Amino acid sequence: MAKAAYRRGRDKLHGTVVFNVGVNAVVVPDDPSGSRRFGACSVESVPQPKGRKPHFVLRDSKGGVVFEVGAQARAAYAALQPLEGCKVRSFSWEWKASDIGAGAYLSCRLVEGKRKIAVEEPIERIILDTETTGLQPQYDEILQLSIIDGYGNALLNNLYRPKYHDSWPEAQRIHGISPAQVAGKPSIEDDLQTVQDILDRAQQVCVYNADFDLAFLGQLGFRLDRSKVVDTMREYGRRYHSTPYYKLEKAAAECGYRYHAHDALEDCRATLAVQSKIDGKPSLWRTAQTSLHSSHTVMTEEDRARMESVVSAACAYAAARSDETPASADAKKSPEAGQSVKPMPKTFETSAGKPVSRLYYWSFVVLVCILGVLSAVMALVCIVAPYMLIMAVPAILFTIWGVKECGRMKKRIRTKRRRH
Repeated sequence: MAKAAYRRGRDKLHGTVVFNVGVNAVVVPDDPSGSRRFGACSVESVPQPKGRKPHFVLRDSKGGVVFEVGAQARAAYAALQPLEGCKVRSFSWEWKASDIGAGAYLSCRLVEGKRKIAVEEPIERIILDTETTGLQPQYDEILQLSIIDGYGNALLNNLYRPKYHDSWPEAQRIHGISPAQVAGKPSIEDDLQTVQDILDRAQQVCVYNADFDLAFLGQLGFRLDRSKVVDTMREYGRRYHSTPYYKLEKAAAECGYRYHAHDALEDCRATLAVQSKIDGKPSLWRTAQTSLHSSHTVMTEEDRARMESVVSAACAYAAARSDETPASADAKKSPEAGQSVKPMPKTFETSAGKPVSRLYYWSFVVLVCILGVLSAVMALVCIVAPYMLIMAVPAILFTIWGVKECGRMKKRIRTKRRRH
Protein backbone atom coordinates (compact mmCIF):
# COMPACT_ATOMS: atom_id res chain seq x y z
CA MET A 1 0.00 0.00 0.00
CA ALA A 2 2.69 2.51 1.02
CA LYS A 3 4.99 1.59 -1.87
CA ALA A 4 2.17 2.04 -4.36
CA ALA A 5 1.35 5.46 -2.87
CA TYR A 6 4.97 6.56 -3.13
CA ARG A 7 5.18 5.29 -6.69
CA ARG A 8 2.08 7.23 -7.71
CA GLY A 9 3.44 10.39 -6.12
CA ARG A 10 6.79 10.05 -7.87
CA ASP A 11 5.11 9.27 -11.17
CA LYS A 12 3.12 12.46 -10.84
CA LEU A 13 6.29 14.42 -10.08
CA HIS A 14 7.93 13.03 -13.21
CA GLY A 15 4.91 13.87 -15.37
CA THR A 16 3.05 10.55 -15.30
CA VAL A 17 -0.60 10.97 -14.28
CA VAL A 18 -2.70 7.94 -13.33
CA PHE A 19 -6.48 8.13 -12.79
CA ASN A 20 -9.59 5.96 -12.95
CA VAL A 21 -12.84 6.86 -14.66
CA GLY A 22 -16.11 4.99 -15.12
CA VAL A 23 -16.79 3.61 -18.58
CA ASN A 24 -20.14 5.39 -18.75
CA ALA A 25 -18.54 8.77 -17.91
CA VAL A 26 -16.26 8.96 -20.96
CA VAL A 27 -16.64 9.15 -24.70
CA VAL A 28 -14.28 7.07 -26.84
CA PRO A 29 -14.50 6.36 -30.59
CA ASP A 30 -14.25 2.57 -30.26
CA ASP A 31 -15.17 -0.15 -27.83
CA PRO A 32 -13.34 0.68 -24.56
CA SER A 33 -12.97 -2.95 -23.49
CA GLY A 34 -9.49 -4.36 -23.36
CA SER A 35 -6.56 -1.96 -23.42
CA ARG A 36 -5.52 0.81 -25.78
CA ARG A 37 -2.37 2.87 -26.19
CA PHE A 38 -1.87 6.10 -28.14
CA GLY A 39 1.25 8.03 -29.01
CA ALA A 40 1.64 11.81 -29.03
CA CYS A 41 -1.60 13.63 -28.16
CA SER A 42 -2.73 17.10 -27.19
CA VAL A 43 -5.17 18.19 -24.47
CA GLU A 44 -7.92 20.60 -25.49
CA SER A 45 -11.09 22.00 -23.95
CA VAL A 46 -14.45 21.85 -25.76
CA PRO A 47 -17.06 24.48 -24.78
CA GLN A 48 -20.50 23.19 -23.79
CA PRO A 49 -23.91 24.85 -24.28
CA LYS A 50 -26.04 26.47 -21.56
CA GLY A 51 -23.02 27.63 -19.55
CA ARG A 52 -21.94 24.15 -18.53
CA LYS A 53 -18.32 23.38 -17.80
CA PRO A 54 -16.25 22.52 -20.88
CA HIS A 55 -15.24 18.96 -21.67
CA PHE A 56 -11.61 17.97 -22.02
CA VAL A 57 -10.53 15.87 -24.98
CA LEU A 58 -7.35 14.15 -26.07
CA ARG A 59 -6.60 14.40 -29.81
CA ASP A 60 -4.04 12.29 -31.62
CA SER A 61 -1.51 13.64 -34.12
CA LYS A 62 -4.17 13.50 -36.88
CA GLY A 63 -6.67 15.54 -34.91
CA GLY A 64 -8.99 12.70 -34.06
CA VAL A 65 -10.62 12.49 -30.63
CA VAL A 66 -9.39 9.47 -28.68
CA PHE A 67 -10.80 10.37 -25.24
CA GLU A 68 -13.39 12.85 -23.96
CA VAL A 69 -14.51 13.46 -20.40
CA GLY A 70 -16.90 15.84 -18.67
CA ALA A 71 -16.90 17.55 -15.28
CA GLN A 72 -18.90 14.74 -13.67
CA ALA A 73 -15.84 12.47 -13.87
CA ARG A 74 -13.99 14.40 -11.17
CA ALA A 75 -10.69 12.47 -11.06
CA ALA A 76 -10.19 12.49 -14.83
CA TYR A 77 -11.34 16.09 -15.13
CA ALA A 78 -8.94 17.25 -12.40
CA ALA A 79 -6.07 15.37 -14.07
CA LEU A 80 -6.63 16.88 -17.53
CA GLN A 81 -7.55 20.44 -16.55
CA PRO A 82 -3.96 21.57 -15.70
CA LEU A 83 -2.73 20.09 -19.00
CA GLU A 84 -4.98 22.13 -21.27
CA GLY A 85 -3.01 23.17 -24.35
CA CYS A 86 -0.08 20.85 -23.50
CA LYS A 87 1.41 18.02 -25.50
CA VAL A 88 1.21 14.48 -24.14
CA ARG A 89 3.90 11.92 -24.92
CA SER A 90 1.60 8.92 -24.56
CA PHE A 91 -1.86 7.97 -23.30
CA SER A 92 -3.25 4.54 -22.52
CA TRP A 93 -6.08 2.85 -20.70
CA GLU A 94 -6.98 -0.60 -19.46
CA TRP A 95 -10.54 -1.83 -18.97
CA LYS A 96 -11.19 -3.31 -15.51
CA ALA A 97 -14.22 -4.77 -13.78
CA SER A 98 -15.36 -2.94 -10.65
CA ASP A 99 -15.28 -4.72 -7.31
CA ILE A 100 -18.36 -2.73 -6.27
CA GLY A 101 -21.49 -3.38 -8.26
CA ALA A 102 -21.65 -4.61 -11.83
CA GLY A 103 -19.99 -1.61 -13.48
CA ALA A 104 -16.56 -1.26 -15.07
CA TYR A 105 -13.93 1.46 -15.23
CA LEU A 106 -10.87 2.52 -17.24
CA SER A 107 -7.49 2.71 -15.53
CA CYS A 108 -5.80 5.53 -17.47
CA ARG A 109 -2.14 6.48 -17.65
CA LEU A 110 -0.93 9.73 -19.20
CA VAL A 111 2.72 10.73 -19.69
CA GLU A 112 3.38 14.44 -20.18
CA GLY A 113 5.80 15.68 -22.78
CA LYS A 114 9.15 17.12 -21.73
CA ARG A 115 9.01 20.74 -20.70
CA LYS A 116 11.40 23.11 -22.47
CA ILE A 117 12.78 25.51 -19.87
CA ALA A 118 15.43 28.16 -20.45
CA VAL A 119 17.73 28.11 -17.41
CA GLU A 120 19.97 31.16 -17.00
CA GLU A 121 21.79 30.20 -13.77
CA PRO A 122 21.96 26.40 -13.47
CA ILE A 123 22.83 24.76 -10.14
CA GLU A 124 25.17 21.81 -10.48
CA ARG A 125 23.65 19.83 -7.59
CA ILE A 126 21.00 20.26 -4.93
CA ILE A 127 20.05 18.09 -1.96
CA LEU A 128 16.54 18.24 -0.52
CA ASP A 129 14.72 16.75 2.46
CA THR A 130 11.29 17.07 4.08
CA GLU A 131 9.61 16.60 7.45
CA THR A 132 5.91 15.71 7.26
CA THR A 133 2.80 15.07 9.34
CA GLY A 134 2.90 11.36 8.48
CA LEU A 135 3.87 8.72 5.94
CA GLN A 136 1.02 8.90 3.41
CA PRO A 137 1.67 11.44 0.62
CA GLN A 138 -2.03 11.49 -0.41
CA TYR A 139 -3.23 12.48 3.06
CA ASP A 140 -0.28 13.95 4.97
CA GLU A 141 1.44 17.30 4.45
CA ILE A 142 4.91 18.84 4.46
CA LEU A 143 5.92 20.70 7.62
CA GLN A 144 9.53 21.53 6.68
CA LEU A 145 11.30 21.65 3.34
CA SER A 146 15.05 22.25 3.07
CA ILE A 147 17.22 22.50 -0.02
CA ILE A 148 21.01 23.02 -0.13
CA ASP A 149 23.47 23.16 -2.99
CA GLY A 150 26.47 20.89 -3.54
CA TYR A 151 28.64 23.03 -1.23
CA GLY A 152 26.27 22.96 1.75
CA ASN A 153 24.77 26.41 1.23
CA ALA A 154 21.08 26.66 2.16
CA LEU A 155 18.88 27.62 -0.79
CA LEU A 156 15.63 27.07 1.11
CA ASN A 157 14.84 26.14 4.72
CA ASN A 158 11.26 26.89 5.74
CA LEU A 159 8.58 25.63 8.10
CA TYR A 160 5.02 25.45 6.75
CA ARG A 161 1.55 25.46 8.26
CA PRO A 162 -0.44 22.40 7.16
CA LYS A 163 -3.82 22.97 5.58
CA TYR A 164 -5.73 19.90 6.73
CA HIS A 165 -3.97 18.72 9.92
CA ASP A 166 -4.24 20.15 13.45
CA SER A 167 -1.93 17.65 15.17
CA TRP A 168 0.51 14.86 14.30
CA PRO A 169 1.62 13.25 17.58
CA GLU A 170 3.42 10.24 16.07
CA ALA A 171 5.42 12.32 13.60
CA GLN A 172 6.11 14.97 16.25
CA ARG A 173 7.82 12.40 18.45
CA ILE A 174 10.30 11.82 15.63
CA HIS A 175 11.09 15.28 14.25
CA GLY A 176 9.93 17.45 17.17
CA ILE A 177 7.94 19.94 15.08
CA SER A 178 4.86 20.90 17.07
CA PRO A 179 1.64 22.58 15.88
CA ALA A 180 2.62 25.70 17.84
CA GLN A 181 5.87 26.03 15.88
CA VAL A 182 4.10 26.20 12.52
CA ALA A 183 0.92 28.00 13.62
CA GLY A 184 2.09 31.35 12.28
CA LYS A 185 4.01 30.04 9.28
CA PRO A 186 2.88 30.41 5.66
CA SER A 187 1.42 27.60 3.59
CA ILE A 188 3.77 25.71 1.30
CA GLU A 189 1.56 26.83 -1.59
CA ASP A 190 3.13 30.28 -1.17
CA ASP A 191 6.51 28.83 -2.14
CA LEU A 192 5.43 26.60 -5.04
CA GLN A 193 6.99 28.82 -7.71
CA THR A 194 10.20 29.32 -5.70
CA VAL A 195 10.68 25.59 -5.22
CA GLN A 196 9.84 24.82 -8.85
CA ASP A 197 12.42 27.37 -10.03
CA ILE A 198 15.11 25.65 -7.93
CA LEU A 199 14.12 22.23 -9.31
CA ASP A 200 14.24 23.59 -12.86
CA ARG A 201 17.71 25.10 -12.35
CA ALA A 202 19.15 21.98 -10.73
CA GLN A 203 21.17 19.67 -12.95
CA GLN A 204 21.20 16.92 -10.32
CA VAL A 205 18.84 16.33 -7.38
CA CYS A 206 20.13 14.11 -4.55
CA VAL A 207 17.62 12.72 -2.06
CA TYR A 208 18.03 10.13 0.67
CA ASN A 209 15.14 7.69 0.17
CA ALA A 210 13.86 9.60 -2.84
CA ASP A 211 10.56 7.67 -3.05
CA PHE A 212 9.31 9.26 0.18
CA ASP A 213 10.25 12.94 -0.29
CA LEU A 214 9.56 13.12 -4.02
CA ALA A 215 6.12 11.51 -3.59
CA PHE A 216 5.10 14.44 -1.36
CA LEU A 217 6.42 16.95 -3.91
CA GLY A 218 4.53 15.18 -6.67
CA GLN A 219 1.25 15.47 -4.76
CA LEU A 220 1.76 19.25 -4.63
CA GLY A 221 2.02 19.47 -8.41
CA PHE A 222 5.78 19.95 -8.79
CA ARG A 223 7.50 18.64 -11.91
CA LEU A 224 11.00 17.19 -12.10
CA ASP A 225 12.83 15.34 -14.87
CA ARG A 226 13.39 11.74 -13.78
CA SER A 227 16.95 11.73 -15.19
CA LYS A 228 18.05 14.37 -12.65
CA VAL A 229 17.25 12.29 -9.57
CA VAL A 230 19.91 10.43 -7.56
CA ASP A 231 18.72 8.29 -4.64
CA THR A 232 21.70 8.50 -2.28
CA MET A 233 20.29 5.81 0.01
CA ARG A 234 20.09 3.18 -2.71
CA GLU A 235 23.49 4.03 -4.16
CA TYR A 236 25.24 3.94 -0.79
CA GLY A 237 23.38 0.86 0.47
CA ARG A 238 24.07 -1.20 -2.62
CA ARG A 239 27.72 -0.19 -2.88
CA TYR A 240 28.75 -0.69 0.76
CA HIS A 241 26.11 -3.01 2.28
CA SER A 242 24.49 -4.90 -0.63
CA THR A 243 21.04 -3.57 0.25
CA PRO A 244 18.95 -0.69 -1.19
CA TYR A 245 17.73 0.32 2.27
CA TYR A 246 20.09 1.81 4.86
CA LYS A 247 19.48 4.39 7.60
CA LEU A 248 20.88 7.86 7.07
CA GLU A 249 22.23 8.10 10.64
CA LYS A 250 24.32 4.96 10.15
CA ALA A 251 25.56 6.01 6.71
CA ALA A 252 26.53 9.49 7.97
CA ALA A 253 28.36 7.98 10.97
CA GLU A 254 30.32 5.70 8.64
CA CYS A 255 31.32 8.80 6.69
CA GLY A 256 32.57 10.49 9.87
CA TYR A 257 29.64 12.92 10.09
CA ARG A 258 27.71 13.45 13.33
CA TYR A 259 24.52 15.50 13.35
CA HIS A 260 21.04 16.02 14.83
CA ALA A 261 18.80 13.65 12.85
CA HIS A 262 15.23 14.34 11.67
CA ASP A 263 15.75 18.01 10.98
CA ALA A 264 15.34 18.60 7.25
CA LEU A 265 18.34 20.94 6.94
CA GLU A 266 20.62 18.70 9.00
CA ASP A 267 19.46 15.66 7.02
CA CYS A 268 20.39 17.50 3.81
CA ARG A 269 23.93 18.10 5.08
CA ALA A 270 24.25 14.48 6.19
CA THR A 271 23.08 13.35 2.74
CA LEU A 272 25.72 15.58 1.17
CA ALA A 273 28.41 13.93 3.31
CA VAL A 274 27.25 10.46 2.23
CA GLN A 275 26.99 11.45 -1.44
CA SER A 276 30.50 12.93 -1.28
CA LYS A 277 31.83 9.56 -0.13
CA ILE A 278 30.01 7.85 -2.99
CA ASP A 279 31.52 10.31 -5.47
CA GLY A 280 34.97 10.02 -3.89
CA LYS A 281 35.44 13.78 -4.28
CA PRO A 282 35.63 15.52 -0.89
CA SER A 283 35.84 19.33 -1.17
CA LEU A 284 36.91 20.44 2.32
CA TRP A 285 38.59 23.75 1.57
CA ARG A 286 36.23 24.75 -1.22
CA THR A 287 33.28 24.08 1.06
CA ALA A 288 34.76 26.08 3.93
CA GLN A 289 35.61 29.00 1.67
CA THR A 290 32.18 29.01 0.04
CA SER A 291 30.42 28.81 3.40
CA LEU A 292 32.39 31.78 4.72
CA HIS A 293 31.94 34.09 1.76
CA SER A 294 28.87 32.99 -0.20
CA SER A 295 25.76 35.13 -0.09
CA HIS A 296 23.72 31.94 0.39
CA THR A 297 25.64 30.72 3.44
CA VAL A 298 23.61 29.20 6.25
CA MET A 299 25.57 31.17 8.87
CA THR A 300 24.53 34.59 10.02
CA GLU A 301 26.81 37.59 9.61
CA GLU A 302 27.59 37.45 13.34
CA ASP A 303 28.61 33.77 13.12
CA ARG A 304 30.75 34.43 10.05
CA ALA A 305 32.55 37.34 11.75
CA ARG A 306 33.14 35.24 14.86
CA MET A 307 34.60 32.38 12.82
CA GLU A 308 36.88 34.68 10.83
CA SER A 309 38.17 36.26 14.05
CA VAL A 310 38.91 32.82 15.52
CA VAL A 311 40.76 31.73 12.38
CA SER A 312 42.75 34.99 12.31
CA ALA A 313 43.68 34.63 15.98
CA ALA A 314 44.76 31.03 15.44
CA CYS A 315 46.95 32.00 12.48
CA ALA A 316 48.52 34.83 14.48
CA TYR A 317 49.22 32.43 17.35
CA ALA A 318 50.88 29.94 14.99
CA ALA A 319 53.03 32.69 13.49
CA ALA A 320 54.06 33.91 16.93
CA ARG A 321 55.04 30.38 17.99
CA SER A 322 57.21 29.93 14.90
CA ASP A 323 59.08 33.23 15.33
CA GLU A 324 62.16 33.37 17.58
CA THR A 325 62.82 36.29 19.90
CA PRO A 326 66.22 38.03 19.73
CA ALA A 327 67.04 36.77 23.21
CA SER A 328 66.49 33.16 22.27
CA ALA A 329 68.53 33.58 19.07
CA ASP A 330 71.46 35.06 21.02
CA ALA A 331 71.28 32.23 23.52
CA LYS A 332 71.77 29.69 20.71
CA LYS A 333 75.02 31.32 19.52
CA SER A 334 78.22 29.52 20.48
CA PRO A 335 80.43 31.46 22.94
CA GLU A 336 83.36 33.29 21.49
CA ALA A 337 86.90 32.51 22.52
CA GLY A 338 87.76 33.80 25.95
CA GLN A 339 84.17 34.16 27.00
CA SER A 340 82.78 32.16 29.85
CA VAL A 341 79.48 30.42 29.50
CA LYS A 342 76.99 31.48 32.12
CA PRO A 343 75.14 28.69 33.83
CA MET A 344 71.53 28.19 32.75
CA PRO A 345 68.97 29.40 35.27
CA LYS A 346 67.49 26.64 37.39
CA THR A 347 63.94 27.52 36.35
CA PHE A 348 64.76 27.03 32.66
CA GLU A 349 66.68 23.86 33.38
CA THR A 350 63.74 22.44 35.24
CA SER A 351 61.16 23.27 32.55
CA ALA A 352 63.14 22.59 29.36
CA GLY A 353 66.17 20.48 30.25
CA LYS A 354 64.93 18.04 32.87
CA PRO A 355 65.14 14.39 31.67
CA VAL A 356 61.85 12.56 31.33
CA SER A 357 60.99 8.91 31.88
CA ARG A 358 60.09 6.58 29.03
CA LEU A 359 56.61 6.02 30.49
CA TYR A 360 55.94 9.76 30.56
CA TYR A 361 57.21 10.11 26.98
CA TRP A 362 55.09 7.31 25.51
CA SER A 363 51.99 8.45 27.41
CA PHE A 364 52.40 11.89 25.88
CA VAL A 365 52.87 10.36 22.41
CA VAL A 366 49.61 8.41 22.75
CA LEU A 367 47.71 11.55 23.79
CA VAL A 368 49.12 13.46 20.80
CA CYS A 369 48.07 10.65 18.45
CA ILE A 370 44.53 10.70 19.83
CA LEU A 371 44.42 14.47 19.43
CA GLY A 372 45.67 14.11 15.86
CA VAL A 373 42.90 11.66 14.99
CA LEU A 374 40.26 13.94 16.52
CA SER A 375 41.68 16.88 14.56
CA ALA A 376 41.44 14.90 11.30
CA VAL A 377 37.85 13.92 12.06
CA MET A 378 36.88 17.51 12.82
CA ALA A 379 38.56 18.65 9.59
CA LEU A 380 36.42 16.17 7.63
CA VAL A 381 33.29 17.30 9.44
CA CYS A 382 34.03 20.83 8.26
CA ILE A 383 33.17 19.67 4.72
CA VAL A 384 29.48 19.93 5.51
CA ALA A 385 29.59 21.84 8.79
CA PRO A 386 31.95 24.80 8.31
CA TYR A 387 31.22 26.20 11.77
CA MET A 388 33.27 23.28 13.18
CA LEU A 389 36.40 25.24 12.13
CA ILE A 390 36.03 27.02 15.47
CA MET A 391 37.10 23.78 17.19
CA ALA A 392 39.12 22.21 14.38
CA VAL A 393 41.71 25.00 14.04
CA PRO A 394 42.79 25.06 17.74
CA ALA A 395 42.87 21.26 17.79
CA ILE A 396 45.19 21.18 14.77
CA LEU A 397 47.46 23.80 16.33
CA PHE A 398 47.70 21.84 19.61
CA THR A 399 48.49 18.71 17.60
CA ILE A 400 51.37 20.48 15.84
CA TRP A 401 52.68 21.72 19.19
CA GLY A 402 52.40 18.21 20.65
CA VAL A 403 54.43 16.71 17.78
CA LYS A 404 57.20 19.25 18.34
CA GLU A 405 57.13 18.59 22.08
CA CYS A 406 57.48 14.84 21.44
CA GLY A 407 60.70 15.57 19.55
CA ARG A 408 62.08 17.60 22.46
CA MET A 409 61.16 14.86 24.95
CA LYS A 410 62.89 12.24 22.81
CA LYS A 411 66.14 14.21 22.98
CA ARG A 412 65.86 14.41 26.77
CA ILE A 413 65.49 10.61 26.99
CA ARG A 414 68.63 10.15 24.92
CA THR A 415 70.52 12.67 27.05
CA LYS A 416 69.50 10.80 30.16
CA ARG A 417 70.79 7.47 28.79
CA ARG A 418 74.17 9.00 27.89
CA ARG A 419 74.56 10.43 31.40
CA HIS A 420 74.12 6.96 32.88
